[in-house]
Amino acid sequence: MIRTILIFGLLASLSQSTFAAPPTPLKVQLADTPALSPDGTQLLFTREGPAWWRKGYYGSQAAQIWRYDLRDKSFQQVLAPETGARYPLWKPDGKSFYYVGNGTTKSWNLNEYDLATSKSNTLTNFDDDSVVQPTLAADGKTLVFRRLFDLYRWTPD
Repeated sequence: MIRTILIFGLLASLSQSTFAAPPTPLKVQLADTPALSPDGTQLLFTREGPAWWRKGYYGSQAAQIWRYDLRDKSFQQVLAPETGARYPLWKPDGKSFYYVGNGTTKSWNLNEYDLATSKSNTLTNFDDDSVVQPTLAADGKTLVFRRLFDLYRWTPD
């Protein structure tokens, strides 16, 4: 059997023998930017939201961050601020994550969220343009994101 999938923006056709086991759909609708937990049991993802470049949006269609438990197949809405939250990235401890959201400015900024306390902390404070497309090194010691037309490196304490 031949499957066509999207890899880094390119369509690729792969034979079934490419996979050790066939991929299984998770039945998560309207999901974007998935992040698998360090222990492989949970998935954070962004749901809904207008295009990320639309500044200052707030309302019922704002992007939300959800958690899907792969063991019991349950969903939990984690963050749903009126101004939106997106791009979740698990911290290595698996108890918290980074995300991008609007705080006190109209621009998206880097934040961290603690799952145990349900508290957010804003880590950057840009007001002229947004933090977008963050990525975290496997060891969790370096985070890189785009702002304006530049890439920035941020090192957690």
